[in-house]
Order: sequence, then C-alpha cells, then structure tokens
Amino acid sequence: MAELARAAYETLVARGYPAEIAYIECVQEMRALAEVLFDRGIAGMREVVSSPAAWGGLRAGRTIIDRGTRRRLDALLD
Repeated sequence: MAELARAAYETLVARGYPAEIAYIECVQEMRALAEVLFDRGIAGMREVVSSPAAWGGLRAGRTIIDRGTRRRLDALLD
C-alpha cells in the first residue's frame, strides 16, 4: 500500500500536480477509502465513493493489479 501511494504521488507530481494536492489525493484519500472498505466491504465501498473513484477501482485498478501482479504475489508466498 505504501509503495502504491508513493508511486501515485510521484507520478502526479511529475505530471505537474502541486505536491500538497498529490499528497491529499494519494495518502489522505487512501486512508478514507481504507476506512470505508473496513466498515462496508468492497461492494459497500463502491456504493459510497464518487463516480471517478468507482471507475478507478473497476477499470484502472485492474490495469495496475493484473495477472502479473497476482503471479508475483503467489511467488512471494513460495
């Protein structure tokens, strides 16, 4: 989670976002999402997030967390 937040933050800053805004989007929003995920589960989280966040979870998330990611996770358990 920390590396994902770092990568997202660094990407936004490199694309010209102010560091403070990038931090809010990548760290503070992650905290809020984690709390909603804990309280409501995955389906419940999708019901309460914004449309762009829901799109990110459904479309962009699967681009980042793909079969290769899952294979590497599996290999770590070996």
